[in-house]
Amino acid sequence: MLYPIGTDTAALSCQRNGCIPTNNQSRHTVSGNNMSSDTKEHLNSLCRPTDYKVIARYNNSESISYNSAIIGQMGKPDWLFRSGVVSPNNLPLNGSVTIQYTVINGDCEHLGVEPAVGVFLTDESFNVHTYFGDVQIAGPYGSTHQIALNFDGLNLVAGNYKIVLFADVNNIHSESNEDNNLGAFSITLTDPQSSQYNLERQSPRTYIDTTPDEGFHLLGIDPNTQERVQGLEIIKTEPSIK
Repeated sequence: MLYPIGTDTAALSCQRNGCIPTNNQSRHTVSGNNMSSDTKEHLNSLCRPTDYKVIARYNNSESISYNSAIIGQMGKPDWLFRSGVVSPNNLPLNGSVTIQYTVINGDCEHLGVEPAVGVFLTDESFNVHTYFGDVQIAGPYGSTHQIALNFDGLNLVAGNYKIVLFADVNNIHSESNEDNNLGAFSITLTDPQSSQYNLERQSPRTYIDTTPDEGFHLLGIDPNTQERVQGLEIIKTEPSIK
């Protein structure tokens, strides 16, 4: 595959029998501004230093210069949520929910330990009430998980809450995008003794919101200072394949 990186004007000396360059050597400085969009997109997608052959041609003829260059640097991963669903979304104060979600690496493959997904219960303004703990991502490309959360004994009051998933909760990776690590589910907790308690009137599930507007202050929390509760059960984990 050829990726154009620029053109230059040659100084020529022309006679009856043709034209030849006036200089034996010519220097060309490559600028990103002169590259095609396809070339820039390809180079920006590099995840590690890559060896390329740099070819110069005159008037699209045979090569007159043939060199090597190493281009690129080690790229960064980008952990985000591709999908998710919680069921039920309306439950008693001492009830439980099942969550299935898929977390992916949307950028460069990384080397080393995979990060974890933190699981939080917050109010509607994303103020943390409970930290259930974290779930280890199961592969360099991400994984799909099924977990259960039990709310019994959390001393909650009836109302609307968020279940928030936080990819790379311990911030062990420097990512290409640090602003897309959150996913949130909306749920309602109801007193079973209340006349408003009616599961049949509610949708049985809620899909993940991967762009919560107000949740970014969660990025500043330290999960190591959050007290964990015994309410998280990991049911199933499947690594993703590239």
